Formats: sequence, C-alpha cells, structure tokens
Amino acid sequence: MGGYIEKEDNLSHDGNCWVYPYAKVFDNARVEDNAAVIGFTRVYGNAKVFENAWVYDGAYVYDNAMVYGNAKVSKNSQISNDARIYDNARISENTKIYGKAEIYGNADITCNSEIYGNSQISGNVMFYRKHLNDYKNIGDIPFTELNKIKIQSPDGYEIDKENSTSNCIKFKKKDKGKIKKVEKFYVVKNYLIVE
Repeated sequence: MGGYIEKEDNLSHDGNCWVYPYAKVFDNARVEDNAAVIGFTRVYGNAKVFENAWVYDGAYVYDNAMVYGNAKVSKNSQISNDARIYDNARISENTKIYGKAEIYGNADITCNSEIYGNSQISGNVMFYRKHLNDYKNIGDIPFTELNKIKIQSPDGYEIDKENSTSNCIKFKKKDKGKIKKVEKFYVVKNYLIVE
C-alpha cells in the first residue's frame, strides 16, 4: 500500500515512481520516472519530483519547485518557489532552498542552511549553516568559504585564492625565497609547494 495521492495525475504510470506510506502528493504536484516520495513528506502545489530523485524524512517540496536527477532532499528540509535541486545534490537537516535558487552537481547543503534569491551552487561543495542570497558558486568551493580550517603559508608564500579549491590548496610566491627543487615539487622549510 502506498501513500496519499489526491488524484491520479499526481503519480505517473510510467517508470517505477512511488509514493510510499505516510507521504502525501496533492494539488497539481507530480511524481514521475523512478522518483520516490517517502515517509512523512509532502509534495504539493505545482512541484515536480522526477527522474531518480528521492524526497524523504519529512521534507516538503512545493510551489513550482523541482527535484530531479539523482538529487536527495530529506530531514525536514523545504524546497519552494521556483527552486531547482538536481544532479547528485543533497539537501538535508532543516535546510530551506527557495526563490530561483539552483543546487546541483555534488553540492551538499545541510544543517539549517538557507539558500535563496538567484543563488547557484554546484561542484563538490558542502555548506553547513549558511544563509546565502544571490550567491554564485559554479565549481568547487572557493577557498574563502573554508572558514573552519587554518592554513599557515610557508615563509615567502601566500595562498593562491584564485587557483585553490577545497581539494587542492595552491601557494604563490610573495617574493623571491630560497627554493630547493625535489623532482617535480619544491620544498620550502618542509612544506610541499606545487608549481
């Protein structure tokens, strides 16, 4: 036995999509393809959940919002207005995404974050308790967003913020220093510098 659908048009007859027990889909909302709406979840208004997306654990998707691709929305999060969540994006833990915000790629937005306006977040990023309006981040998280770690630069070097990502922090010379070449890398006072 499945969850509640207000009318037959709420659930496609194509694919393996399903509305599981305790979930509700109503108004003009639609679940299609292989999407799943699970648990105490609500999808309503003109919202659409499709492809391989999952909405579960008390999440709400409403207004004209769309969740698709392999995206997952869970744990009391709310997706509304004209927001789009897609690719492999993960939204969880009381997060609110609204306005015309787009979250995609491998983005992971969690813990009471609020993303809205015309924000676009993509790449291999994680936002934890962030409130962002009209924020643009296409690609890996910019170094300036990494506010939970401290990195000490080697003498004579500074962090190259333009070319650094969360996966690879690069340094650039402040001024000429003594550098010793070791194979394809440079070592300055026991620090590894990639050039």
